[in-house]
Amino acid sequence: MLDGAHRARTKMSGSYPTADPHMDLIPRFLRCGLSAAGDWHPVLSSYTTQNREVVAVSNTLRRFLPTSFGATAFLGLAAAGSVVLAAEAGFIGPGEGSSTTVGGPPLNPAAWHKVEGDVLPLDQVWGRRVKPRGIFRIPGGVGLLYNSKPPVGYTGGATHQTGSLAFSRNLIDWQDYPGNPVLHEVQEWQGNARAMPRAMLYDAKNEQWVVYFCDAGGDYPGIRAVGTAFSNDLVNWKYAPGPTLTIDDFAAAVPEQIEATEEELQSEGRIYASWAIYHHDRYYMQVSGTTRTGEGRTYSSIMLAADEPDGPFQLADGFRGDFVPGTRPVLWRGKWYTVYAGHWDGEPGLGIAYANSLLGPYGTNPHDPIVTLETISRARPQLFRYDGVWAILYCHQHNTDNMPMRLVIANLHPDLLNE
Repeated sequence: MLDGAHRARTKMSGSYPTADPHMDLIPRFLRCGLSAAGDWHPVLSSYTTQNREVVAVSNTLRRFLPTSFGATAFLGLAAAGSVVLAAEAGFIGPGEGSSTTVGGPPLNPAAWHKVEGDVLPLDQVWGRRVKPRGIFRIPGGVGLLYNSKPPVGYTGGATHQTGSLAFSRNLIDWQDYPGNPVLHEVQEWQGNARAMPRAMLYDAKNEQWVVYFCDAGGDYPGIRAVGTAFSNDLVNWKYAPGPTLTIDDFAAAVPEQIEATEEELQSEGRIYASWAIYHHDRYYMQVSGTTRTGEGRTYSSIMLAADEPDGPFQLADGFRGDFVPGTRPVLWRGKWYTVYAGHWDGEPGLGIAYANSLLGPYGTNPHDPIVTLETISRARPQLFRYDGVWAILYCHQHNTDNMPMRLVIANLHPDLLNE
């Protein structure tokens, strides 16, 4: 292989990069080389960073995916790695009526690799947990909004749960934003010192970011409510003056599902935002609400829609009660894909779900789980496509005060991608 120019590793600065949901990532190269045949497909290159050799792959010589394997172990399989951007993997997206697996995130468990260890350890973040809530692009990398839990003794705002930021150039090495937490102000209508982000969207109509957060115990129907916050830069937030959704809104949307009495809902009813998206000039939110209270409390999930980001929300037109997973779906070449946590023969893991419509119905993983987990409790997986490669970030729960973030990434081997 022919050595090219070497560029030292680029560190993230202490300031937060401006987020841009539409921009493409800028390629960065270390060593590049030609294949033995003299073409660019594929190209393997290696370089040394932090005293270890890293192998990168590219189909175009424009974007490279580093791997965590050595050169001898690579052989067409790519895990996440160290510095450069992900490769264009040559995916062929599905059209209407074609296989739901071609071009989307692979359903075959052999096509996924769980990166060993934590990619955002708790000793490198502001708080005590990293529960992914939203993935977005920044210049030269990827940004993350996550639900954090303040350190013991914190008095600077919401003391129970808050929203924080982190960013990475390569999915493996993450840097916590030094100004965390960014979502932490407690509003007058709230009853608990929390500003827990649950769902996030980019509002293209108003050119702003929107986060739906959870509160507990305020002066509103039930004991949980959904609030709304807005930002132009993900750092400075403005808050809607009152709750956007309460248990009364949930009960009004699907009265036939409510088994609890009115009194029980008022004293114990809960509503949570699961995910949100701006699509075809409308704001969609999946919410989960209490249907039965007391011992054996049950929930139901429904899809709501509104013309404005802070509502009013009503049951989405076209929603028929089909299964819609509780994690934000990704629209890729006419299909919707998402990841869900579940059990396969009693074993916890992650699966891929897919649909022709945002509102479902969603098909589920026909194989074993794509990745097994120690537990699915509070996993909050987030599926996204990083310059041609599918990846999943999720929270790994050791206990309620020890919840770091982990990464799963799809291999590039074409025989595995299309199964």
